[in-house]
Amino acid sequence: MNDNTCPLCGEAVLPNLLSLHTQLEKTWLRELKESNPQWFISEKVPSECLVEFKARHENLKKEANQLCSTSDYSPKIGLTDTDNKESEVEDEGF
Repeated sequence: MNDNTCPLCGEAVLPNLLSLHTQLEKTWLRELKESNPQWFISEKVPSECLVEFKARHENLKKEANQLCSTSDYSPKIGLTDTDNKESEVEDEGF
């Protein structure tokens, strides 16, 4: 695995985006564990979990490709909440 490969999905990611990419996927896994704890009882991951994870991954790739294909590089989302605190992507281990 090279330095630009996501340890969760195995996809090559731009080096400056790898940390964000990995943290988003960890957040998705936490959300899936909270909403569907039965999927994480055994070592074998159910197909429903894989389908959901892959759907989120593909949606993110589609959005990123759409943003990159336009010449408008202005921010599309705010990175602060209404209280003017920085939004956080969770840093958690497995």
